[in-house]
Amino acid sequence: MRKFLILSIFTLICGALSAQTYNFKATELAIRYHNGYAWEEWSDWQPVSIQVKMDLDASLIIIYSNRTQIYRITEYDGSYTDSSQGNQMRFTIIDQDYDRGHLRLRVEKNGNSQIYVDFSDVMWVYNVIRI
Repeated sequence: MRKFLILSIFTLICGALSAQTYNFKATELAIRYHNGYAWEEWSDWQPVSIQVKMDLDASLIIIYSNRTQIYRITEYDGSYTDSSQGNQMRFTIIDQDYDRGHLRLRVEKNGNSQIYVDFSDVMWVYNVIRI
């Protein structure tokens, strides 16, 4: 079931898929922090060139940034349309340090694809394209 749900997400992002591992390139990154009282504003977009690998068989998303980020999907939390008319699917994740958080795959109304990584004190978002 989890494999089917992940496949549905990737279909939203990339169209029809035929393999079990997919590669993307992150082109921009923005970050925001929780200051103990509220979420701060998002940072400006920073250009990046980072490979992202989605492995359906292993339920993994790996982001090859300066410090490799490994996210194991443990649960599908649902899909929804956000206030900006973007389609999102949300997952519970465990990272390489065993921290728990959420990962959201989002397709904006204009077709731009994004990966959000959400923890209790920090969030970041990548704009991604399929390669």
